[in-house]
Amino acid sequence: GSPGSRPRPLIEEIQHPQQQPTTPHHTLTLEPDGATVKVVVQLPGVRAVQAIDLTVSPHDVLLEVPQTYRLLLPFTGFTVEDDNVNARFSKKAQTLTLWLSKVAAR
Repeated sequence: GSPGSRPRPLIEEIQHPQQQPTTPHHTLTLEPDGATVKVVVQLPGVRAVQAIDLTVSPHDVLLEVPQTYRLLLPFTGFTVEDDNVNARFSKKAQTLTLWLSKVAAR
């Protein structure tokens, strides 16, 4: 090689623009029993429940699909039992449904 020419790197890094997660469309409703909160989150493009990071605290739900979706849903006027969560993901509808038990007012 001629002096001054640097060898080209074998692996070229392709710069991916950092994709900002979007807030997915969601609904929060109270079931007729008055004790169960139902949260439905629409997650188009999500094929597997494994892709979803879900954290439930007594005061909010945090749902994340890395680089795709992020939803922080605070509860106002009530708290939930964070150890009593039912979640179901529908591949067909690409929705995640959560049923949360409200903490009874003391």
